[in-house]
Amino acid sequence: MSRYIYIARIAAATGLTALVVMALSAAPAGAHLVCPPGVTNPAYCTNIPPSATTQPANPVGTTTATLNGMVDGFGDTTQYFFQYGTSTAYGSQTPTGTVPGCPPGVTNPNYCVGTGATSVSAMVTGLAPNTTYHFRLVAQNPDGTTAGADKKFTTGKITTKPPIQFVHAPKRVKHGKKFNVVVRLRTSAHVTIELLFKHHVVASFDEGTVRGTIHQRIKAPKKKGKYVLRVSATAGGATQTVNRAIKVF
Repeated sequence: MSRYIYIARIAAATGLTALVVMALSAAPAGAHLVCPPGVTNPAYCTNIPPSATTQPANPVGTTTATLNGMVDGFGDTTQYFFQYGTSTAYGSQTPTGTVPGCPPGVTNPNYCVGTGATSVSAMVTGLAPNTTYHFRLVAQNPDGTTAGADKKFTTGKITTKPPIQFVHAPKRVKHGKKFNVVVRLRTSAHVTIELLFKHHVVASFDEGTVRGTIHQRIKAPKKKGKYVLRVSATAGGATQTVNRAIKVF
Protein backbone atom coordinates (compact mmCIF):
# COMPACT_ATOMS: atom_id res chain seq x y z
CA MET A 1 0.00 0.00 0.00
CA SER A 2 1.38 3.43 -0.92
CA ARG A 3 2.25 5.84 1.86
CA TYR A 4 1.72 9.56 1.98
CA ILE A 5 3.48 12.37 3.79
CA TYR A 6 1.15 14.81 5.47
CA ILE A 7 2.84 18.12 6.14
CA ALA A 8 1.29 20.68 8.45
CA ARG A 9 2.70 23.94 9.58
CA ILE A 10 1.69 24.82 13.08
CA ALA A 11 1.93 28.43 14.17
CA ALA A 12 3.39 28.74 17.60
CA ALA A 13 2.62 31.55 20.01
CA THR A 14 6.06 32.98 19.26
CA GLY A 15 5.20 33.34 15.59
CA LEU A 16 7.71 30.68 14.63
CA THR A 17 6.62 27.79 12.44
CA ALA A 18 7.32 24.13 13.02
CA LEU A 19 7.33 21.40 10.43
CA VAL A 20 5.38 18.30 11.46
CA VAL A 21 5.71 15.16 9.32
CA MET A 22 3.32 12.20 9.65
CA ALA A 23 3.73 9.04 7.58
CA LEU A 24 0.32 7.44 7.15
CA SER A 25 -1.08 4.59 5.05
CA ALA A 26 -3.54 5.60 2.38
CA ALA A 27 -6.89 3.84 2.76
CA PRO A 28 -7.86 1.44 0.00
CA ALA A 29 -10.87 2.17 -2.15
CA GLY A 30 -14.08 1.49 -0.27
CA ALA A 31 -12.42 1.48 3.17
CA HIS A 32 -13.79 3.41 6.13
CA LEU A 33 -11.38 6.25 6.90
CA VAL A 34 -10.26 7.08 10.41
CA CYS A 35 -8.57 10.47 10.65
CA PRO A 36 -6.07 11.49 13.36
CA PRO A 37 -6.89 14.63 15.38
CA GLY A 38 -6.53 17.76 13.25
CA VAL A 39 -6.47 15.87 9.93
CA THR A 40 -9.44 16.55 7.67
CA ASN A 41 -8.10 15.48 4.29
CA PRO A 42 -9.24 11.84 3.81
CA ALA A 43 -6.27 11.16 1.51
CA TYR A 44 -4.06 11.16 4.59
CA CYS A 45 -6.31 9.19 6.93
CA THR A 46 -5.78 5.58 7.95
CA ASN A 47 -8.14 2.60 7.80
CA ILE A 48 -8.76 -0.09 10.43
CA PRO A 49 -9.73 -3.77 9.96
CA PRO A 50 -13.07 -5.15 11.17
CA SER A 51 -13.51 -6.63 14.62
CA ALA A 52 -14.71 -10.22 15.22
CA THR A 53 -15.75 -11.39 18.67
CA THR A 54 -16.53 -15.08 19.12
CA GLN A 55 -19.32 -15.73 21.63
CA PRO A 56 -20.50 -19.00 23.25
CA ALA A 57 -22.44 -21.46 21.09
CA ASN A 58 -26.11 -21.64 22.07
CA PRO A 59 -28.22 -23.69 21.76
CA VAL A 60 -26.22 -26.91 21.42
CA GLY A 61 -27.95 -30.20 20.63
CA THR A 62 -26.76 -33.74 19.96
CA THR A 63 -25.98 -33.13 16.27
CA THR A 64 -26.54 -29.38 15.82
CA ALA A 65 -25.27 -26.11 17.31
CA THR A 66 -25.82 -22.39 16.79
CA LEU A 67 -22.55 -20.42 16.63
CA ASN A 68 -22.69 -16.79 17.78
CA GLY A 69 -20.51 -13.67 17.60
CA MET A 70 -20.27 -9.91 17.10
CA VAL A 71 -18.94 -8.14 13.97
CA ASP A 72 -18.05 -4.46 13.58
CA GLY A 73 -17.00 -3.24 10.13
CA PHE A 74 -16.51 0.36 11.30
CA GLY A 75 -18.63 1.69 8.43
CA ASP A 76 -17.56 -0.78 5.73
CA THR A 77 -19.73 -3.59 4.39
CA THR A 78 -18.22 -6.67 6.01
CA GLN A 79 -18.44 -10.38 5.26
CA TYR A 80 -18.25 -12.99 8.04
CA PHE A 81 -18.27 -16.76 8.56
CA PHE A 82 -17.56 -19.27 11.32
CA GLN A 83 -14.82 -21.88 11.15
CA TYR A 84 -15.42 -25.08 13.13
CA GLY A 85 -14.06 -28.58 13.65
CA THR A 86 -12.85 -31.05 16.28
CA SER A 87 -9.52 -29.21 16.64
CA THR A 88 -8.12 -25.70 16.16
CA ALA A 89 -7.33 -26.70 12.57
CA TYR A 90 -11.14 -26.42 12.09
CA GLY A 91 -11.59 -27.78 8.55
CA SER A 92 -15.20 -26.63 8.03
CA GLN A 93 -16.87 -23.27 7.75
CA THR A 94 -20.38 -21.87 7.52
CA PRO A 95 -21.72 -19.98 4.48
CA THR A 96 -20.62 -16.33 4.28
CA GLY A 97 -22.93 -13.68 5.70
CA THR A 98 -22.84 -9.89 5.27
CA VAL A 99 -23.06 -7.01 7.73
CA PRO A 100 -24.03 -3.76 5.93
CA GLY A 101 -21.83 -0.69 6.28
CA CYS A 102 -23.15 2.68 5.07
CA PRO A 103 -26.54 3.98 6.24
CA PRO A 104 -29.39 3.99 3.69
CA GLY A 105 -28.87 6.60 0.96
CA VAL A 106 -25.12 6.96 1.57
CA THR A 107 -22.90 5.33 -1.07
CA ASN A 108 -19.57 7.05 -0.49
CA PRO A 109 -17.75 5.14 2.30
CA ASN A 110 -15.75 8.28 3.11
CA TYR A 111 -18.91 9.70 4.65
CA CYS A 112 -20.07 6.59 6.47
CA VAL A 113 -19.87 6.33 10.24
CA GLY A 114 -19.36 3.17 12.25
CA THR A 115 -22.65 1.28 12.58
CA GLY A 116 -21.45 -0.45 15.75
CA ALA A 117 -21.08 -4.13 16.54
CA THR A 118 -23.72 -6.42 15.05
CA SER A 119 -24.79 -9.81 16.43
CA VAL A 120 -24.34 -12.66 13.95
CA SER A 121 -25.00 -16.39 14.16
CA ALA A 122 -25.02 -19.55 12.05
CA MET A 123 -26.40 -23.03 12.67
CA VAL A 124 -24.25 -26.07 11.92
CA THR A 125 -25.68 -29.56 11.48
CA GLY A 126 -24.45 -33.11 11.01
CA LEU A 127 -22.25 -33.01 14.11
CA ALA A 128 -21.23 -36.13 16.04
CA PRO A 129 -22.97 -36.65 19.40
CA ASN A 130 -20.96 -36.32 22.64
CA THR A 131 -18.07 -34.60 20.79
CA THR A 132 -16.11 -31.42 21.58
CA TYR A 133 -15.84 -28.90 18.73
CA HIS A 134 -13.71 -25.76 18.32
CA PHE A 135 -15.01 -22.69 16.46
CA ARG A 136 -14.23 -19.03 15.81
CA LEU A 137 -15.74 -16.05 13.96
CA VAL A 138 -13.90 -14.52 10.98
CA ALA A 139 -14.71 -11.04 9.55
CA GLN A 140 -13.27 -9.50 6.38
CA ASN A 141 -13.69 -6.31 4.33
CA PRO A 142 -11.44 -3.98 2.25
CA ASP A 143 -9.55 -3.02 5.41
CA GLY A 144 -8.44 -6.57 6.20
CA THR A 145 -9.41 -9.87 7.82
CA THR A 146 -9.84 -10.51 11.55
CA ALA A 147 -10.28 -13.87 13.30
CA GLY A 148 -11.96 -14.00 16.69
CA ALA A 149 -10.82 -16.07 19.64
CA ASP A 150 -11.25 -19.85 19.66
CA LYS A 151 -14.13 -21.25 21.71
CA LYS A 152 -15.41 -24.77 22.36
CA PHE A 153 -18.70 -26.59 22.82
CA THR A 154 -19.64 -30.25 23.37
CA THR A 155 -22.62 -31.86 21.68
CA GLY A 156 -25.09 -33.83 23.80
CA LYS A 157 -25.27 -37.55 24.33
CA ILE A 158 -27.90 -39.68 22.64
CA THR A 159 -29.96 -41.14 25.44
CA THR A 160 -32.08 -44.09 24.36
CA LYS A 161 -33.55 -46.81 26.53
CA PRO A 162 -32.28 -50.37 25.96
CA PRO A 163 -34.59 -52.49 23.79
CA ILE A 164 -35.33 -55.24 26.35
CA GLN A 165 -38.00 -54.27 28.87
CA PHE A 166 -38.05 -57.60 30.75
CA VAL A 167 -37.25 -61.32 30.45
CA HIS A 168 -39.34 -63.91 32.28
CA ALA A 169 -38.21 -67.52 32.71
CA PRO A 170 -38.57 -70.14 35.47
CA LYS A 171 -35.75 -70.49 37.98
CA ARG A 172 -36.17 -74.27 38.13
CA VAL A 173 -37.30 -76.77 35.51
CA LYS A 174 -37.38 -80.58 35.38
CA HIS A 175 -34.95 -82.18 32.95
CA GLY A 176 -36.49 -83.11 29.60
CA LYS A 177 -39.52 -80.87 30.18
CA LYS A 178 -40.43 -77.79 28.13
CA PHE A 179 -40.57 -74.34 29.67
CA ASN A 180 -41.69 -70.95 28.38
CA VAL A 181 -39.51 -67.83 27.99
CA VAL A 182 -41.19 -64.43 27.62
CA VAL A 183 -39.26 -61.41 26.28
CA ARG A 184 -40.84 -57.97 26.19
CA LEU A 185 -39.23 -55.33 23.90
CA ARG A 186 -39.47 -51.55 24.10
CA THR A 187 -38.40 -51.07 20.48
CA SER A 188 -37.83 -53.14 17.37
CA ALA A 189 -34.69 -55.27 17.75
CA HIS A 190 -32.97 -58.38 16.46
CA VAL A 191 -33.30 -61.01 19.20
CA THR A 192 -31.49 -64.28 19.93
CA ILE A 193 -32.22 -66.64 22.84
CA GLU A 194 -29.57 -69.09 24.00
CA LEU A 195 -29.26 -71.71 26.73
CA LEU A 196 -25.73 -72.22 28.03
CA PHE A 197 -24.11 -74.86 30.25
CA LYS A 198 -20.67 -73.91 31.59
CA HIS A 199 -20.35 -71.22 28.90
CA HIS A 200 -21.20 -73.66 26.10
CA VAL A 201 -24.33 -73.07 24.00
CA VAL A 202 -26.63 -76.10 24.16
CA ALA A 203 -29.67 -74.50 22.48
CA SER A 204 -30.04 -71.37 20.33
CA PHE A 205 -33.04 -69.59 18.79
CA ASP A 206 -32.80 -66.69 16.32
CA GLU A 207 -36.03 -64.72 16.61
CA GLY A 208 -35.08 -62.25 13.84
CA THR A 209 -36.05 -58.58 14.04
CA VAL A 210 -39.21 -58.28 16.08
CA ARG A 211 -41.14 -55.80 18.22
CA GLY A 212 -43.44 -56.38 21.16
CA THR A 213 -43.56 -59.66 23.09
CA ILE A 214 -41.77 -62.92 22.25
CA HIS A 215 -42.88 -66.33 23.56
CA GLN A 216 -40.34 -69.11 23.09
CA ARG A 217 -40.79 -72.73 24.23
CA ILE A 218 -37.53 -74.45 25.16
CA LYS A 219 -36.97 -78.11 26.07
CA ALA A 220 -34.82 -78.49 29.16
CA PRO A 221 -31.71 -80.67 28.68
CA LYS A 222 -31.64 -84.16 30.14
CA LYS A 223 -28.41 -83.35 31.95
CA LYS A 224 -29.07 -81.83 35.35
CA GLY A 225 -27.17 -78.79 36.57
CA LYS A 226 -27.02 -74.99 36.53
CA TYR A 227 -27.76 -73.34 33.18
CA VAL A 228 -27.85 -69.74 31.96
CA LEU A 229 -30.57 -68.36 29.71
CA ARG A 230 -29.09 -65.54 27.63
CA VAL A 231 -31.29 -63.11 25.67
CA SER A 232 -29.56 -60.66 23.31
CA ALA A 233 -31.29 -57.77 21.51
CA THR A 234 -29.54 -55.55 18.95
CA ALA A 235 -30.96 -52.14 17.99
CA GLY A 236 -29.25 -49.06 16.59
CA GLY A 237 -25.88 -50.79 16.40
CA ALA A 238 -25.82 -51.57 20.16
CA THR A 239 -26.54 -54.92 21.80
CA GLN A 240 -28.22 -55.45 25.17
CA THR A 241 -27.82 -58.82 26.91
CA VAL A 242 -29.92 -60.17 29.80
CA ASN A 243 -28.97 -63.38 31.66
CA ARG A 244 -31.24 -65.55 33.80
CA ALA A 245 -30.05 -68.50 35.91
CA ILE A 246 -32.05 -71.73 35.47
CA LYS A 247 -31.54 -74.92 37.50
CA VAL A 248 -32.39 -78.16 35.70
CA PHE A 249 -33.21 -80.91 38.19
